[in-house]
Amino acid sequence: MWEQQLERLTDAYLPAILSRAEYQRRRQDLEHKLQALATQAQQLEAQVDRRTATAGLATSLTDFCQRVQAGLATATFAQKRTLVELLIDRVLVANGEVEIRYVLPTHPRSEKIRFCHLRKDYFDEVV
Repeated sequence: MWEQQLERLTDAYLPAILSRAEYQRRRQDLEHKLQALATQAQQLEAQVDRRTATAGLATSLTDFCQRVQAGLATATFAQKRTLVELLIDRVLVANGEVEIRYVLPTHPRSEKIRFCHLRKDYFDEVV
């Protein structure tokens, strides 16, 4: 569509229907519109990618929750403890208050590794 407008503009300029200044102004306007559309298309593609990734995470988390829920009723104490260890990132104790930070595995492979073992700052002081 924009390319057709550019062609029509050029066709109007060549036989001297438009002045050079008017042609340049209109051409510049069209090029700005084309650039804005290209930028918008890139933003939309990035948004689609983010939403696809989010949908994948949601599916993975839903699957994890369903597996845990199905097995929790019959799980042994050791299995429940392993699950808690998997989900807890760290426990912070300060001024008589306890804060438990937890994580959820976002991929089936991460269900076998405790999150705290993946962190590089695990032994650093918490701010």
